[in-house]
Amino acid sequence: MLQFIKTKTFLIAAVVTLLVALYALAGFVLAPRLLRSALLEDIPKTLGVTPTVGEIRVNPFLRCDKPTVRATAEERAGKKLRDPAEVFAILRAWKDQFR
Repeated sequence: MLQFIKTKTFLIAAVVTLLVALYALAGFVLAPRLLRSALLEDIPKTLGVTPTVGEIRVNPFLRCDKPTVRATAEERAGKKLRDPAEVFAILRAWKDQFR
């Protein structure tokens, strides 16, 4: 086992895993906090009202705005999709039918 840990493949896998974990941490934890902070600071300055912000959730792995994801969802739907929400709906329905 110690020999495997010293291999180049293991080191590359460890670095990739660490980078994905950091990306997920930034997306799931830091992004919602930054959004909340920005909203609570900027809206009172620009509109003069104090906003109420509920739960903010961000999924950094969901990329409904990417052309390849959109094209696959449009192919599955058999029609052009107008926005990322429609792409997400098609992907979600497709996932629900997966067996």
